[in-house]
This record gives sequence, structure tokens and C-alpha cells, in this order.
Amino acid sequence: MRYKGFIIPRSGMLDRVRRNEISKGGEIRFAWMDFYRKAGNARLTCRHFGISPDTFYRWKRRYNPWNLKTLEDNPKSRRPRNLRVPTTEEKAVNRIRELREKYPRWGKEKRIYHKKYILI
Repeated sequence: MRYKGFIIPRSGMLDRVRRNEISKGGEIRFAWMDFYRKAGNARLTCRHFGISPDTFYRWKRRYNPWNLKTLEDNPKSRRPRNLRVPTTEEKAVNRIRELREKYPRWGKEKRIYHKKYILI
């Protein structure tokens, strides 16, 4: 097996993966990498398994043949740790309310029910 131009010795061990080392999703991704290793063609691998090339290349970049845990899903959340909390002074909020009541077309929403008539 070639990996970045180098021949990896004893790469046949990849064919004898112990099934309890990785999850079901990891096994599926290992099957992708194994097929790719044998076929040598990424697009053929994607067509064979019905996956997007972007998905395949993302997992190929993460894959380390000596550590099968690299094929596991990443349980970490992608949500930012610190979320911005909008801080507008109460004085400014009250002034905005006054202006929106006085000039309803200035606001974000243009369909506003005003005191005696409806603006459309």
C-alpha cells in the first residue's frame, strides 16, 4: 500500500480489522478506505458507495491507517462556546419603539397594523 508516496510495510493488516475496535460508522468508512486502497480511484469509490466526493476526501484527510479511531465520528459540538448577547440600552429601545409607532414604514417589517388604518 502506498501512503503519500511511501510503501507501508505489512499493510495487509488493514484487511484484518478487529470489529470491536470501531463503531458501525467507522466500519463503513474503513470499507471506503479499503476499497480506495484496492481500486486506487477516489471517484470510483464514491460512485461505488454512493457518497459525495467532498465527504470521501474529508474522511481520507482524517484517516490514519495505524489508528482506526480516526474514522470515528467527532462527538464535539460545532456550536460556538461564547455566543454574543445583544446589549442595547433601555433608553435606545424605548426611542426605537416611539419612532416605529410614529413612522411605521421605517421598521424592518412593513406590514404593520397601526392605530386606525392598516399599512400595506
